[in-house]
Amino acid sequence: MNRRKTMPLSKFSSTTGAVIIAAVTMTSATVAKADGQFLGGLVTGVIGGALLNEAARNNKRKKQRARSYSHGTRSYAAPEVVQSRRTTQTSLNYFGFQAGVVDGVLGPQTRAAISRYQAYMGYPSTGKLTPYQTQILHSAHARGTSGGYETNQIISREGVRGLLETQERMLSGAAVGTGGYAGLPPEVSRGVDEVAQAVGPSAEQLVKKAGFIQLADLNGDGDTDYIIDTSDSGSTFWCEGNACKSLVYVSTASGYSRNDLMVSNAAPDSFACAGARCAVADAEPRGDDGTYLASTRGEAEESLPLFEVEAENKRLGDYCAVTTRTDSYSGIAGVTAAKAVLGGEFCMARDHAIGTGLELQQRVTGATAAQIEARCAAFGKQLKPFVTAASSKDHRAVMNDVGGYVVESGMDPAQMITSARICLGAGYRSEDMATAMGSALLLVALGEKPYGELVGHHLAHGYGTPERPDLSVQWYTMALDSMDSGARAVFAPGESDRDLLLREATLELSGVPGAGDTETTRGDTTLPIFEVAD
Repeated sequence: MNRRKTMPLSKFSSTTGAVIIAAVTMTSATVAKADGQFLGGLVTGVIGGALLNEAARNNKRKKQRARSYSHGTRSYAAPEVVQSRRTTQTSLNYFGFQAGVVDGVLGPQTRAAISRYQAYMGYPSTGKLTPYQTQILHSAHARGTSGGYETNQIISREGVRGLLETQERMLSGAAVGTGGYAGLPPEVSRGVDEVAQAVGPSAEQLVKKAGFIQLADLNGDGDTDYIIDTSDSGSTFWCEGNACKSLVYVSTASGYSRNDLMVSNAAPDSFACAGARCAVADAEPRGDDGTYLASTRGEAEESLPLFEVEAENKRLGDYCAVTTRTDSYSGIAGVTAAKAVLGGEFCMARDHAIGTGLELQQRVTGATAAQIEARCAAFGKQLKPFVTAASSKDHRAVMNDVGGYVVESGMDPAQMITSARICLGAGYRSEDMATAMGSALLLVALGEKPYGELVGHHLAHGYGTPERPDLSVQWYTMALDSMDSGARAVFAPGESDRDLLLREATLELSGVPGAGDTETTRGDTTLPIFEVAD
């Protein structure tokens, strides 16, 4: 007997089973006496029809699911694509093009930021990045966040967006920077650029001026050395009294080493050079030329002779590159441990000041980045007497002096605070400790007492000033007491127990006897006021 292969009922859907059962029941009720063949044919027909209908419905559902899946696939990007978009948004925000929240979604705000970036770079403003444009944006951002001397020099001269143009020149194979003016070495050409940015004439015009660049073998190694005499730039921007800055470049095995020296009527015999270092020939020692004075020179012949002591080559940026913050808020024992803890906090505060300064600097109207840096540097030199006083006088006496300067300036305090924050970041970025510490002193005098922590750090670690841990305690305590009294924390405001860490470390320094008051003089100067757009 032939057996038909039958599909198990478990293969049917519940709907199919219900149809079959209803059909069989109805057939049994109405055709009770029908023979086996008729019943078998009827059931087979019902089952076949049900299967066809179910198959049609299944095909329809599969098509619907397929269409839904395809639609969903178009809505979600691969993880690596999302990460690339996030990098794009982060980079756009870093350069001030305002892409908004970093979420990996290229919405209208991000595309508008891309258009602004493209317009700045001179590309068609399509709102969609080409691979070449993406590479420039991402690599320039990576260079900016990693830092380094060359990067800081670019930012100092051209602002943070100068990294974009530098990266574009690198990728296009063009010469990076401005090296090669009239055959000059790259280091000297960058010095020409620096002068040109501050005084107005183009670099090409400056190198053609008689006397602006002088050539000589200053260190006796047989190679040509270079003197840039800023007094021949047509501006007194670089001058103080009768002396003007000369940028002296002497050859070394690794390139040209720069020395900034103040002289009148610069000439090759104005300088005494040995190896990479130069000094003004037969000049009185100065604190700004890389040396410390052993004493103060008297006018009489029998006065104590002065000797130049080469300054220790301490760079705060190098120190911070190898310094980390502590994750322990207890158990600080001894001065060494306290200084290590405070060093980590110093570097964190330095980074915060640099970031705040750059953010404000990008909103300054009416001045280029190079002009801002130059004005802050000049301001820092004029604040040097206050910085010097901080290492020898009680903090209250120093604040009286700085407060007198604030009153005499007649400037708007709010504008002074903003400008001092800009110069604070600029000082740390360029390793100009006089500008950084002077700006911190000014902020404290203007009522921003939590910035006294920075003055304490400088005195505790000896950056821009001799080490005076005893006096640093006064500044740390003043800053901490102000926050206890309700002043807003400036650095890491979200860390509620940070002040406890600072107090514990400060206590370890407080056993050193304090210094007595000495007198100091205060030079006349004005803080450069920068207009910041809202």
